[in-house]
Amino acid sequence: TSDWAANLLDRMGEEVFPFSSSFPIKRAQFLLAYDQNEEALRALDRAERMDPENTELLLARAALFSKKGAHKKAIRMYRKAYSQHEYPEEVLILMANEHQMLGAHKEAVKLYEDVLKMNPEDEIALFNLAHCFEALGQEEEAIRYFKKFIDQEPYSEQAWFHLSAAFARKKDNGQALWAIDYSLLIDPEFAAARFEKARILEHLERFKDAVETYKEGIREDEPAGYSYFRIGHCFRKMGDAEKARIFFTKAVTDDPELEEAHLELALISDEEDRWHESLHHIRQAVELDPENPDYLLIQAELMRRHGFLEESCEKYQALLEMGHTAPDIYMEYTELLFDLDEIDQGMDLLY
Repeated sequence: TSDWAANLLDRMGEEVFPFSSSFPIKRAQFLLAYDQNEEALRALDRAERMDPENTELLLARAALFSKKGAHKKAIRMYRKAYSQHEYPEEVLILMANEHQMLGAHKEAVKLYEDVLKMNPEDEIALFNLAHCFEALGQEEEAIRYFKKFIDQEPYSEQAWFHLSAAFARKKDNGQALWAIDYSLLIDPEFAAARFEKARILEHLERFKDAVETYKEGIREDEPAGYSYFRIGHCFRKMGDAEKARIFFTKAVTDDPELEEAHLELALISDEEDRWHESLHHIRQAVELDPENPDYLLIQAELMRRHGFLEESCEKYQALLEMGHTAPDIYMEYTELLFDLDEIDQGMDLLY
């Protein structure tokens, strides 16, 4: 279908406007959307012969370079297009994205700030700017910037949200809560802000308030597995294993691939001597994240405790083969081998 549509564009252009560069450029943009890069390149070469300074041509070439990972070449094309584009902030954000993909976050910060001077309502630029500050570890700079931005745009719930996140990364949870409350005051339906508020309340050890906030954020028509998991975690912290189990179970029902919830169910079940359930859930966790050494170690310990000694050996051996050689692993594996009368092998591990 994409080939048919692209060819139709080409035929229409050649028949009606044979000397116009617009149609081959449109064809190239269409082909780029379907990752047909070589075809797109040929269309752009044809357009360039007609109109080498066309802004849309420069943007399409930049997009092609970006798709091929040639971000520096893409930036050069965007610079050419910037001075002649009707909406320069649109080009500027594309240029900033390329710097970000190169890991040049300082340069990207300056460009995103310029974009936001031109268009303070650009939420994507605001989000990417926050990400760059985080990547640079510049929490103080982020706080200064978002405070200044809020002075100009006090009703930007996104700016309050990013200010809160910067405070949270500094472990200043009191200020983080203050900022996120303003974000929710502006937009009470802002789901990400409500979730972030619940996380901040957890850090403040206000677990009951965190539970209520998570519950407020759960919508009937949206996946809620991770929110249920966080609620279960809060009840765990409050020492209410029964309610924790209920919400961890809700979490894996809503999202069967949530390995963290399976792990918590394994631990609770083990504490309650429900070892069949414990082994089932730790097995699920390991299957979902087989490279996680913590899961493997817990599985090995549970299997050993419940008499599955050979299987436990396999898990310890797998950990060592994966390069996890903490002394505790050697010690526990050694004790298991001694239980199996594998004295020589156990001594080798101790050495």
